[in-house]
Amino acid sequence: MSRIRIASLLVGCFLVSAVVVPAAAQNGAGYIADKVAAMQKNFTAADKDKDGFLTRDEAKAMPFVSKHFDEIDTQKTGKVSEKDIGQYLKTQAEKRRDAQKPPTH
Repeated sequence: MSRIRIASLLVGCFLVSAVVVPAAAQNGAGYIADKVAAMQKNFTAADKDKDGFLTRDEAKAMPFVSKHFDEIDTQKTGKVSEKDIGQYLKTQAEKRRDAQKPPTH
């Protein structure tokens, strides 16, 4: 199995465990798994040169990634990986969770 495919599978597991599992109670685990699978499929289809990264141009095939490209590309390399997208989603989920916590005194 190629290193890129293994990395993609790890990112998928990461997304499920770190980002979307809390939503499973609300939407169901099957729904979440379908969303992760769709994201991976869309990433693979958008990655025209099959290098494991999306350039800004390739990211246009994924509107969410295109819209948030500069925020996802924290290293400012001009390309993003599935891992980068997963980290961005995790950070955003943490921010939402923290915003919902009641203040402690």
